[in-house]
Amino acid sequence: MANDYLSGGLTPVPLALAGALSPAPNFLDVLQGLLPPGAPWTRELDAELTKLIRALAFELLRVHLRADRLLEEADPSQALELLPDWERVAGLPDAYFAPVLILDRQAALVARLSFRGDQSRASYVAAAKQLGYDIEIQEFQPFSCTSTCVDSLAQGFPFTCISSCVDLVGQSSWAF
Repeated sequence: MANDYLSGGLTPVPLALAGALSPAPNFLDVLQGLLPPGAPWTRELDAELTKLIRALAFELLRVHLRADRLLEEADPSQALELLPDWERVAGLPDAYFAPVLILDRQAALVARLSFRGDQSRASYVAAAKQLGYDIEIQEFQPFSCTSTCVDSLAQGFPFTCISSCVDLVGQSSWAF
């Protein structure tokens, strides 16, 4: 289908351009249709004007197919060229998870962007499980009106928890 628009076959369409999302319009016919009628504006395949218009049509096809590829890049699960930009926006890779393979990077990006959790212990455990980690969370209780008089005002780390993760290297802990 991509070679049909050339009508002369003088310039082959590269395979990378042949896989468009949307059917490529016949830019040669469209551009020739914009020409005024008359003998100087011939539509013969071997005419110099047709060769010029064919080159312009090929460039329009290239831009059209590039725009189709840009639409694919808008989906983070299919992004290749914009993957580093998507990761920068999502704060990836982080200090705890840095996948190397593109499919793993895309999966981590989609997981980060589509995570729908809250600040509960179960939500953090589920998020870590989705990334392939088994974690345990230790929470500290802040001093409150139900605490006894002998409890310390600075007991533990208020509003902080410690998550312990066992990975391939060994056990590591971090606070958040």
